[in-house]
Amino acid sequence: MKLLHKTLAAGAVLAFAVFGAAFAESGLSFENKISTNTWCIGNYSGEQRFPGITESMKVEYLGDKIDAKADVSFWLYRYNDDIEKNSQMAFYGFDFGDTYIKFRPIELLQIAIRGNEKAAGSYLPVMGSHLPHGNYTGDFGLLFKPLEGLSVGTGIDFRDGYGFIYNDFSTSYDKIYLNLGAEYEFDNVGKFALTFNDMINNFSLGIYAHVSAITDLDIFAGFAYQYKASKFLKIPATILNDAYLRGNVLLSAGIEYGGLDRFTLGADLATNLFINGDADYDVHYNPSYDLYAGVKVAYDITDALNLNCTGSMAFDFVDVGNDEYSNFSGSPVISLYPELSYKVGNHTFRAGFKMELERTYEINRAVDRETLFGACLPISWTYSF
Repeated sequence: MKLLHKTLAAGAVLAFAVFGAAFAESGLSFENKISTNTWCIGNYSGEQRFPGITESMKVEYLGDKIDAKADVSFWLYRYNDDIEKNSQMAFYGFDFGDTYIKFRPIELLQIAIRGNEKAAGSYLPVMGSHLPHGNYTGDFGLLFKPLEGLSVGTGIDFRDGYGFIYNDFSTSYDKIYLNLGAEYEFDNVGKFALTFNDMINNFSLGIYAHVSAITDLDIFAGFAYQYKASKFLKIPATILNDAYLRGNVLLSAGIEYGGLDRFTLGADLATNLFINGDADYDVHYNPSYDLYAGVKVAYDITDALNLNCTGSMAFDFVDVGNDEYSNFSGSPVISLYPELSYKVGNHTFRAGFKMELERTYEINRAVDRETLFGACLPISWTYSF
């Protein structure tokens, strides 16, 4: 299965290169981004370390019969955290991110490698991504459009529905995950979807709605159930420090409003109804939470200069783990992240200051441990056309 996994991704990149070369006269876009990693100044022990540098390149082609994208990233970091002794720099893995190929031999059918069609209602605007359980195709999938407004999909994932990660070959690669679902768009109302994920190993059901009936206002809502109380939602480090929600039931909601002059407002909410089953905390660095909320305010100061401010928090209402020797529970964690971006021609420069406050409880020693403050200074340069 690992060989198949690599072969599919390599084939996707090769095929994209061929199609891109053949149709480069139109529909082609390019982006290259160099950035520091998110967590930069201070960790949970109060130490400072080199944050690492990430290089990302995206090339995308959109055509009548074929859509394709190559998305490659790799990063440089310090191999040894001891700054004064044996400190070494090294490249740490790579991944293919959102690499995909979508082929439409006829109008009613799409065949895709890593297409991963997501229900519109599974989107969280502050986080800027869809819920994994909103997926209704897969790493290899088929999408049918038998009626106007109706999309029916099915597909298989070769890992766990979250995509290819090439530096993390785990035993889960030996399993096949079957997904299916449908989405229908009602004119002047919005989109409604029903999804079924991982029907063989850990059956899950998702119901999602995206309401767009009001001008400049988008409302997203979802309900998901999964048989085993595993991870539901991983919150990326750009929002919180790699926290996640887990459980059997997940409720989600989001709202985005762009009707104010130069302002865009957004909000996220996700909860497992405060019941996360048998807690399986991923030690201190990836604690499990029961509630996540986020807000964002974006303001276009000028046509070229933009201010974006994100505030997020997560709470854990269950403070016990099933391994008293290694587990931590985190409650709460709060983040504030203002960022300025400036665009000059094809170049965009971004700089921000991300602050995070967290209070944790070390279960194995029954000691209240508090991390007062951590911060980072993420900066990036993006060139695109």
